[in-house]
Amino acid sequence: MMKHHVLPALLLTASSPIIHAILPTAIVEINNNIQLLASQSSFGRLPPTYDERSSLHWTVTLSPDDNALLCDDTADNNNINAVNVAAATSTSTSTGYDNAKSGVVMVAPRGQCSFQRKALTAQKYGAVALIVYGTLHSRYGYNDTTNTVIYPAEFHDYDCTLGSAYIPKEEYESKLDFVGGYNEAVNDGYLSGDTDGNLCVKYNENAGDMSTMCSSNKCLVTGKNKTEHDNNNNNNNNEMTYYQACCAWDLHVWLYGDSTMKDEQSQ
Repeated sequence: MMKHHVLPALLLTASSPIIHAILPTAIVEINNNIQLLASQSSFGRLPPTYDERSSLHWTVTLSPDDNALLCDDTADNNNINAVNVAAATSTSTSTGYDNAKSGVVMVAPRGQCSFQRKALTAQKYGAVALIVYGTLHSRYGYNDTTNTVIYPAEFHDYDCTLGSAYIPKEEYESKLDFVGGYNEAVNDGYLSGDTDGNLCVKYNENAGDMSTMCSSNKCLVTGKNKTEHDNNNNNNNNEMTYYQACCAWDLHVWLYGDSTMKDEQSQ
């Protein structure tokens, strides 16, 4: 019977000339000219080494649209992008998980469930390895009991010394959506990039250009705000509220196993 703990997994982090707060344990090299720093998992077999790169025959595919986070491991295995899998398996000599040097590598975003749950789901879809990448959405939570957003943690998810902005309340409320949690479809576009389209670049308060200071070119709303008097208004009682957002960074995160999956690992 197929084991559920053999799939290697990596967590990708942003690659740039200057890497802040990252302790990579692996490098994913693409076409010999792009290197992505990564940390490995404490479950599954080890990924192939650098010296074995010439023997790899991997085809990369995204996780299915209807199970993008790979948290539903009861999903129909046939729902995966069949074109990519067929193309990979038709030229692969791999059978099952006996040879992790060929086959399909699945790429999925971080968040919602454990790394090992994602690996198991990817394995059920037929992948030989899993690559997990960080997202802004994965740094937020939501408390359904109190109906409140759980915001990212300072110096773990963001660093204000690399870029800090205070977004005016009017623009914050008209462009960003935190109702029921972080809305990535709406928010990512306003909190990413190196132009004024990124509200953090537009309202950066640090000395220097945030587009160059913040290597991720992404920022996180921290849940903190400040209130100031509007000096442009004759009414001295008029106050303006500003919401803080700071540079999102990649921190080394070890992909620990999921202790709730012990029974599934032994199947």
